[in-house]
Amino acid sequence: DIRKNENVGLSSLSTNLLDYLNAETSPEAITSSVVESKPSKFKNFSTSWFGRSLIGVIAGLIAGQIMAMVPSGYFSMDVTTIGLLVVVGGFAGFLSPARKVSIVLMLIGFTVFGSIVGLIDPANFDTNYFVGIGFYLGVPLAGIVARMLYWIKVIK
Repeated sequence: DIRKNENVGLSSLSTNLLDYLNAETSPEAITSSVVESKPSKFKNFSTSWFGRSLIGVIAGLIAGQIMAMVPSGYFSMDVTTIGLLVVVGGFAGFLSPARKVSIVLMLIGFTVFGSIVGLIDPANFDTNYFVGIGFYLGVPLAGIVARMLYWIKVIK
């Protein structure tokens, strides 16, 4: 570190520059091992607040399509339900920190809350119940838990 000891730092810099200029390998090979990789455009998008919200909205619409495939009459796919799915998905995506563990927590919340309904009301349990309750309750609550864990520095 040149700031700590200028003479030692400049000596080290000149030695390393001479080694670089006298290296038998090509400069491209040396610089390619030093250059850090930049995050992909998708990673940048998926970690932004807008990207997380949009991914949540898409997940909500997919959940709605799954709920509509199994007609039980509990969830009717009208404008209100679709709007709620969009809002819940967008809220959960926006709220959750951009970490892989957030997705894991949301899947756990989805599964746990969907399964609880199966235990409480097994006679009426079907895919609509599982997906509907899991998405409406489990995903946003898991997003809130993920954000709280991020704030108290459990998730880094």
